Amino acid sequence: MSGENQGPDLYFAGGECLTRFGVWVRRTDVDLEEATRETATRNSDATAIGRDGILRTWQIDTPRAEWLNEVDLDATRNLLRDTFRFGDSTLWLSDGTPIRTQDSGSAPDGSATAVTIEDDDAAFTEGVLQDTLTPSDTETRVASVFVRKNKGGPVVALRLLVVSGGSADATIFVNPESGDFIVSAGGGVGLVEDVGSWWRVSIRQANDSGVIVRVTIHPAVRDDLAAPLFVPAQTGTNKFWGPQLERATIATPYQATPRDFDRAFASLRLEDASVNSVIQSEDLGVFPPWINTGSTTTQGGTAPDGATAWFLQEDPNLGVHFERQLGIPVPTSAGQAITLSCWVARNGRDFFRVNIDDNLGGGRFIRVEVDLRTGEIGPDTGSGGGFVFTGATVREYEDGFYRISVSGQLDGVISNVD
Repeated sequence: MSGENQGPDLYFAGGECLTRFGVWVRRTDVDLEEATRETATRNSDATAIGRDGILRTWQIDTPRAEWLNEVDLDATRNLLRDTFRFGDSTLWLSDGTPIRTQDSGSAPDGSATAVTIEDDDAAFTEGVLQDTLTPSDTETRVASVFVRKNKGGPVVALRLLVVSGGSADATIFVNPESGDFIVSAGGGVGLVEDVGSWWRVSIRQANDSGVIVRVTIHPAVRDDLAAPLFVPAQTGTNKFWGPQLERATIATPYQATPRDFDRAFASLRLEDASVNSVIQSEDLGVFPPWINTGSTTTQGGTAPDGATAWFLQEDPNLGVHFERQLGIPVPTSAGQAITLSCWVARNGRDFFRVNIDDNLGGGRFIRVEVDLRTGEIGPDTGSGGGFVFTGATVREYEDGFYRISVSGQLDGVISNVD
């Protein structure tokens, strides 16, 4: 067979495969046919487009089931985000005012994506950091980063700190010329591996029931390894690449991550995890439960599943135009995830907005605005009043339709939304 492979190279060995970047991934053994033998109560067919973009229909009383990931990453995956470009990523925060330069030299993988970080403040120990949510447990985490060998360079530090729910704290201090290191007295186990022109530095520490873990990279903390302490007056520069945080006891091969990814370890989603709480979702012209304000809803055109679509028409005599459904029940637990989605096609108007609102008038909302000409997410997107916006997606399908979804977290105060 000839032709160019456009995707990552996968080398299979039983139920596992190794990518060309050296990252092991494991396929699940869940049988989709077996999963559909589970029971679910539904009085109509369920139609949905899966993550693979294929439109499917599940019959009455048959639970929806779909693969969430092509492969199921095990517990050693990288929990940090946007690690490939952490030199200019807004997901990596500055501790102080460090100077970061992305793409400042050759990295261990041969790309020109090394990151230079400079501490230029003689009054403060500077660095870059990222916080990540974590289960409240006592499992071990290991943080790692590659440090360029640097003759005469200042000592660098990698810190693994629980900042909420616990107090576990471990730091490794490394001489970038020799690779010698010491670990803070607070605990933790450090390791430095020789990787050609680089050191791979790691520090591990058991969680103490914390729920937020912080990884901080400090480019210049002192000029020697006399003690595991920070010296604010120290300034200087070092190069870094490939930060990683894992549920493990030793650092595994580095895995670059994007800004956003699905951290769910389960590879199968069943209906009890995602039941549609919107009633009459295929009959948008039915009153109640659908209420029009400054608009009318009529049938016309063809929907993505072949059924009849609905036109939402503005009333030119009124200033606001929308359709809504009131009093949709939601769990009253803080942090409860919620997602609203719908299919929309452009028909005379360029912008469309989807909202989840507080029906008690408390100013709570989660929303996404979409430019239907391009499919891009618009500026009037976000949240307020205690609700938290966590993301939105826009996927283009045939006949001009977009699948728009907006996700967020509730504050646990209310039991209904609109």
